Amino acid sequence: MNTADILVIGGGIAGLSAAAALSMQASVIVLEAEEQVGYHSSGRSATMVHYALGDRLVRALTLASRPFFDNAPEGFSGAPLGH
Repeated sequence: MNTADILVIGGGIAGLSAAAALSMQASVIVLEAEEQVGYHSSGRSATMVHYALGDRLVRALTLASRPFFDNAPEGFSGAPLGH
């Protein structure tokens, strides 16, 4: 029987990102309904931030993330997060 400290449901971009970050401090299991992880991911969601896509809530959340992408914490990445 597999056990873990944390169970992540969904192996998309968000689920795998959360699992990777959490695995630094806990044991993590990812449950995915599809035959492979990231099955429904698109290039749009994986590689591009567009502030006019989605419904009102998605647009607000995307816009709220802009300061982080424009000015990530020092040491977060050796390369710019966007341009």
